[in-house]
Amino acid sequence: VDAGVKVVTLIQPIEDWEAGKEYVTNMNYSTAKAGKLLAEAVHERYPDGAKLAWIYLDQHSPSNNAREEAFLAAAQSYGNIEVVTKEPMGNPLDVQPIASAILQKHPDVQVIFAPWDVPAQGVEAALTAAGRDDVKIVNYDLGAQGVAHMLSDGPIMAQQSSQVYEWGRTATMAGVLSTLGETVPGLLYVATFTVTSDNVEEAWELAYGSIPFPQ
Repeated sequence: VDAGVKVVTLIQPIEDWEAGKEYVTNMNYSTAKAGKLLAEAVHERYPDGAKLAWIYLDQHSPSNNAREEAFLAAAQSYGNIEVVTKEPMGNPLDVQPIASAILQKHPDVQVIFAPWDVPAQGVEAALTAAGRDDVKIVNYDLGAQGVAHMLSDGPIMAQQSSQVYEWGRTATMAGVLSTLGETVPGLLYVATFTVTSDNVEEAWELAYGSIPFPQ
């Protein structure tokens, strides 16, 4: 910044920075819309109601905290989705014990929310160890593992994604335009959408552009 370099940020800019000064623009997506769409996927899969466990990141991370809370609020807006437990997650790589405890305390749970694809792997490991192929997982961030599960009716039934390729394309354009002296809005949104087995291939292309579809 001191050298006059143009900075474009993603999701969470430094808190005391101001758009148009320290940085050009911030790329983001609507966490409220993303949470609503993911909760809709649960409701559509379980129209008669479901028992849901909610795992959340127990750290100060505004972007993650906001989208976790958005999903929880949207899920609770459906009167027949019951949140049976809310469990904090400290280490995203050590979620299997948390999910195992959920299964023991709440054997009737039907859906477990994981904050993103890495914690979802811990939930999957717990389900496999317990032989619980009746419990499904929903999470943010489309990944190759989620693709595999959705194509094979595995535990991950839905993932929420944004237009990741569009982030990069739009961020590049914003930086170039600002360098050329053009005015750029301080906040730019990309679209979000839910990915299920019904649209997984099209969704991957929409999210990641030319990155090959996982085989």
